[in-house]
Amino acid sequence: MDKLSPRFQQLSVAPPNLDGLAVPGPGLPNDAVNEPATDVSSTRIERTNYIVRHWRGDLSLPVSYWINGWLLSTGYLAGTVSITSYPSPSIEYAVGLLIVIALGFAVQVWQLIGIWRSACKHTERRGRKIWACMAQVSVVFGWLSLVRSIFELLGLPGK
Repeated sequence: MDKLSPRFQQLSVAPPNLDGLAVPGPGLPNDAVNEPATDVSSTRIERTNYIVRHWRGDLSLPVSYWINGWLLSTGYLAGTVSITSYPSPSIEYAVGLLIVIALGFAVQVWQLIGIWRSACKHTERRGRKIWACMAQVSVVFGWLSLVRSIFELLGLPGK
């Protein structure tokens, strides 16, 4: 230490004195590791999945609208067009088409409700009200489109 310059001697730090510190051991009331004050072993961490988060409106409005609404609908439409391009008189084709249509209706209801709820929460998340209103207007048009497609599917008058 004598050979160091005065500048480095000023920077040297002595080790702390730990002799007076009491470290809690097992059985002491403040032993949070071995005996926690609250038993959390049976507490279940609630993690909701993506589908539930959209349904509740917990996703951001852009994700709800563009990813879950627009992109998913475009993919569904492309898949439906590819299926209906080659119709078949078989019962398997009819059942498959019925399943695809029912799945499409269920997904559309999920989309519309999730987008509506996300739009309701959008201003609470410091989003612009105009985007929330525009999303809700598009949801209303989405419901009208869903009702129209049900009428067409069932052959009911309504055009």
